[in-house]
Amino acid sequence: MKKSYMLLTLFVAVIFATSCRETYDDYDSGGSPLIGFTLGVEAEIGLSNNPVNLPISYFVTDVSSSDRTFQIIVDPATTVTSDNFSFESSVTIPANERIGQLILTISNVSLSQEFEPIVLSFESTSSVVSGDKATVFVKSNN
Repeated sequence: MKKSYMLLTLFVAVIFATSCRETYDDYDSGGSPLIGFTLGVEAEIGLSNNPVNLPISYFVTDVSSSDRTFQIIVDPATTVTSDNFSFESSVTIPANERIGQLILTISNVSLSQEFEPIVLSFESTSSVVSGDKATVFVKSNN
């Protein structure tokens, strides 16, 4: 019975951790296009010595006939030092597509024993508005 309870708990945790907002269909398209991350919940990750590659999906509200490149920035709400994570600072959404995926690599170089946030967002420009941010809480398990 205890094993069944643990499996059920794990299943529920996975459902909540992977549920996400896949689109911005509720966005008022009267203004500029919007790009944002679709991470539906704030992820919490405890790290030992091995780096973790975390895929984070993003979505743009419109489709273009040409490839588009967007800049990703570290939000000021981030308290984790930059030696603990890395990512490509720009992403390209191919022509006629609306979605993509960023890989956030997290390493335990100098993580604290308490959860701290890494917050990423897209840089707003004259042609696109930044939408939802991606927030990942990390801590050291050492």
